[in-house]
Amino acid sequence: MNSQILFSKSQIQKRVGELAKLIAHDFKNENPIIIGVLNGSYIFMSDLTQKIWESGLPDFPVNFVGVSSYENSSKSNTKPKLTRDTKIDIKGRNIILLEDIYDTGYTLDYLLTEFMKRSPKTIKVASFLSKKDCHKIDIQIDYLGFEINNVWVEGYGLDSAEFGRANPNIIKKQTT
Repeated sequence: MNSQILFSKSQIQKRVGELAKLIAHDFKNENPIIIGVLNGSYIFMSDLTQKIWESGLPDFPVNFVGVSSYENSSKSNTKPKLTRDTKIDIKGRNIILLEDIYDTGYTLDYLLTEFMKRSPKTIKVASFLSKKDCHKIDIQIDYLGFEINNVWVEGYGLDSAEFGRANPNIIKKQTT
């Protein structure tokens, strides 16, 4: 497999900083709960939450949720399953749900449906990447990092069979 850098570490950090400033502005004087979708969002969440703090947003809780949506393949299934629930009560709270990549929308739709049952005040969605050509369900993304074509990517938390997550760049994987 060959690879090509789509977004460098410096491009990523610049965009994450821009998103953090937007979030800090939108939630000034509030402390939303930021919930990352494991495993892919962990680096995005770490960088974003640090930059939100640096942008002046008061302290805020962070938590994670786990969802299984790929089941040993690179093709997303239509029925995601909760594998790890958030440990924070979200009733009456502002939520920012962080996803690594919005492709089909099945995972985000599932989580938004589940979270709405818990009566939060608001839910905003931040996605690091979006593959518009792959969307099966239309989800409003309030904070988007980058739009990409329908290509397989890894790095910055995204993986290929659990490999490649630690790469600080986003790379497009190509077969030779």
